[in-house]
Amino acid sequence: MLDWNNLSSIKDFTGYHGFTYVINYADGTNYYGKKDFITSIKRKLGKKELAERTDKRTKTYKTIVKESNWRTYNGSTKNSKGKTIKDKWIIEPYKTKRELTYREAELLFKYNVLFDDKCLNENILGKFFSNVGD
Repeated sequence: MLDWNNLSSIKDFTGYHGFTYVINYADGTNYYGKKDFITSIKRKLGKKELAERTDKRTKTYKTIVKESNWRTYNGSTKNSKGKTIKDKWIIEPYKTKRELTYREAELLFKYNVLFDDKCLNENILGKFFSNVGD
């Protein structure tokens, strides 16, 4: 695992799509997840760019790829409001989006996050929920 807060230990992630992580809170709870290194945004073309097109069948938007907010990211759970972050760890970087999603699900099942009171995770892949069937 790599210490997320000590960015000097994070060398070069060129060629990697994202990573799995764990955030530990001061009250003993934790949250597992995944985060992409890059983000893609579709932006509509402006009037000038649309007028310059010679083929009207082409796309009316362009895709902008840039680094995501992974360096300052503090998790996606709503249950962490008011909690103090003790530490953040990058568990493992992955080269493809497919492997990243698979490894996150594997991690969540491995640590049994839906049934552990110390985990703030509420679902796995949006299909398995902690409060269903209670």
